[in-house]
Formats: sequence, C-alpha cells, structure tokens
Amino acid sequence: MTTAARSVYVFGIYLLVLGGMLIGSPNTLLGLFGIPMTTEPWIQVLGITVMAIGMLDVACARTDQTGFFRATVWTRSFAFVAIVGFAISGIIPTVLAAFGAIDLAGALWTHVSLRSTTALHAVPATPGQGRPS
Repeated sequence: MTTAARSVYVFGIYLLVLGGMLIGSPNTLLGLFGIPMTTEPWIQVLGITVMAIGMLDVACARTDQTGFFRATVWTRSFAFVAIVGFAISGIIPTVLAAFGAIDLAGALWTHVSLRSTTALHAVPATPGQGRPS
C-alpha cells in the first residue's frame, strides 16, 4: 500500500468509527463536545453519509485509486474551510472546528504523500543503469 493509499485508508477508518458513533450512539458523541442531546433523526442520517464516505475511502485505498486520493485532498480541504467558516460565524460551536482540523490534517498527509510519490517516479534514470543498450 502506498503512503497516499495508507493516508486515505486511515482516514476512512476514522470516518467509519465516527459514522458508527453518529448512528449508534449520537448523544454520547455530542456530549463529548458539550452539545445538547437530540432525538432528531438528522444525526443518524449524517452518520450514514459519513460511514458511506469511509467505505469509499477504504475501498479506494485498497485498490490504490490515485485519482480518488487527489479528489479527497480537495474535498477534505473544502470541509475544513466550511467547518471553520461555520464556527467563526457562530453557526456551529467552535469545538466542532476540531473535525475540520482532522480533515485538513488528513488532506495534507495525502497531498504530501502524492507529491513524494510523483517526485519519486519522475526521477530520471542515470546513464548506465537499467537495460543494456
């Protein structure tokens, strides 16, 4: 598994756990962040979405889908900007910006991994190595 694949795989596992908590015990998770308990079904629906994205991440990591990895850098960066924007504007509690920070950290890990893999493959062979002429 490449480093980029591993970064997406780890993030996918995180999303599977987070989604499972949102589905199975949302008020436990909300309580950890000081958010009032809810009986609204939206939190479980969010959990389904989060788990589905986690499943995609894990599946694509296992098959080294580099194009997907590049797309996740953009989507996770967007999530960071949106969550922090909501926190700054008071739409969501600022403590939830931690989820945006996790998204950004994962995006940066994947981005750096993709760049190092690309740079590694772009290194030209030195004369005298490889197949004989």
